[in-house]
Amino acid sequence: GITLTVALGIVALIVVASSFTLGLLSLIDTTRLQAKVLAENAGAALMFQDAKSAQELLQPLRNLPQVHDAVLYTPSGRVFARYEPQGHGVHLTPLLATKEHQSVSLTHVDAAQPVVFEGQARGMLQMSVSLDGLYRQTLWQLLALAAAALLAFAASRVLLERLNASVLEPLADLDGLMERVSDDADYGVRAQPSRIAELNHLALGFND
Repeated sequence: GITLTVALGIVALIVVASSFTLGLLSLIDTTRLQAKVLAENAGAALMFQDAKSAQELLQPLRNLPQVHDAVLYTPSGRVFARYEPQGHGVHLTPLLATKEHQSVSLTHVDAAQPVVFEGQARGMLQMSVSLDGLYRQTLWQLLALAAAALLAFAASRVLLERLNASVLEPLADLDGLMERVSDDADYGVRAQPSRIAELNHLALGFND
């Protein structure tokens, strides 16, 4: 039981950790690509200071519930346009860097992408994507593994009972016969044949 528990625990840990890591890497890459596409499309709006077009550009993000914030900044760090779902804004701190950047916290993946138009930097786009979905996926995976572990324990219990009935009990009976011969000098006892070749060989040897 202890061996099976340890083995299942190690397997579960490896599976969950691998799945979470792969999911996180995929989310980081997806967030980076989404930020890059938005930044490429926002260049003209920032160049011509068209705040309405910039705001409309961010609105399709409402179809991505995992996006909790997206902000377009001017080169000076002023907020030019923002997508902030009600109750989800994370209030990103503007990054005035000129290179793309990704960071991970316990709750979000943040991505920053420079907005370049006609070869000149026009501003910065930042996005924040929630890890809630990844955590939910990991929780469901843990529940599935727990159910699988319970089934494995039930199956191992049945197999152990069958093992006791077919191997351990006949061995215990043979040991009892040996004690009768040793303690009572009862040489009339006989061991019963077994369907297991090794046990049957022992029984024949005892009887002889």
